[in-house]
Amino acid sequence: QIAISESGSLREGMAVKMKFDAYPFQDYGVVDGKVIKISPTSKLTETEQGKVPTYDLEIKLNKTCMPTPKECIALRPGDTATAEVIVRQRRIMDLVLDPFKKLQQGGLEL
Repeated sequence: QIAISESGSLREGMAVKMKFDAYPFQDYGVVDGKVIKISPTSKLTETEQGKVPTYDLEIKLNKTCMPTPKECIALRPGDTATAEVIVRQRRIMDLVLDPFKKLQQGGLEL
């Protein structure tokens, strides 16, 4: 699910990185996938902030297991995860240099 307030750039086919709760991403990494379906209608979902309008997403994973150096651990139905949809990719160098470029152009206020 994704909150409507965070879905402005969301499109089918976008890359997704899945972090499974049972396998800490710091140790196991992430499983790549892509958004294959976005529900046409929203629904109210109970969150810590109260009821929030959300869309359901369907995500296809590139692998059905969590790779490790020795084996690939099969994912199970019901495993919970957090999906990070890749909306935009930028080079790290651009992220570092952008403030300096804006400063040079006179568009950055300190």
